[in-house]
Amino acid sequence: MKKILILITLMIVTLFSFFSFKDKNKIEAKEENLCIKDCMSGDKIRLKDGSYWHIITTSSEKTILFSDANIDLEGNYLPVNYMSYENTGQPVAFDTINARTKEKNPYCIYPDLGCSAYEKNAKDVLEDSNIKKIIDENFVPKIQELFKTEDITVRLLKTKEFWYLQRLEVIKEEKFSWLYHSAYWLMDAYSPYSVYLLKEGDKSLSVLAPYILYQAGIRPVIELDSNLLFEA
Repeated sequence: MKKILILITLMIVTLFSFFSFKDKNKIEAKEENLCIKDCMSGDKIRLKDGSYWHIITTSSEKTILFSDANIDLEGNYLPVNYMSYENTGQPVAFDTINARTKEKNPYCIYPDLGCSAYEKNAKDVLEDSNIKKIIDENFVPKIQELFKTEDITVRLLKTKEFWYLQRLEVIKEEKFSWLYHSAYWLMDAYSPYSVYLLKEGDKSLSVLAPYILYQAGIRPVIELDSNLLFEA
């Protein structure tokens, strides 16, 4: 009889601890204004590695996330300053001088200014940008390990996504400070010798030559299966 009572007591304690842990997670999520279910564009979520991201778009099949943090050259998250527009990123050139020469990449008209194409296309751009190489070599393996899959796309923010999020601010009547709190490159080219970026403290996109040092950092976007994020 005594053993049965001890066993019942242990079961009750275990159940209480389980539900307390779940309630604690819900409370923490609520305090940080995190979305954990039925998430929508603009919502903030936290990944298993402790990093914070905002949803660009989501459906039952695919979710696209924008990192709250810039990453350094080794693919590690940098501190985020949500209270100001101070750039907490590690500035890096979109491309280095003469990194992709005109002989190999006819699209790169002025290689001494860098090439505005983010990635190779097997047609007129045969090499990836410096930033894409950093992402692929140093960040992609970490995010693949986090989700235990290679079926994940990592890239920079597109201009149409930036403008979409700005329109969403107006629709939701909500200030998306996370969209502006660091300087970062976008993946789209404005011309063969210029690239879109968000400058520190600005709310509109700028256009600069890819070979402009100390202007912007790397802030990744990931595309992945929604089931990997919102598991039952």
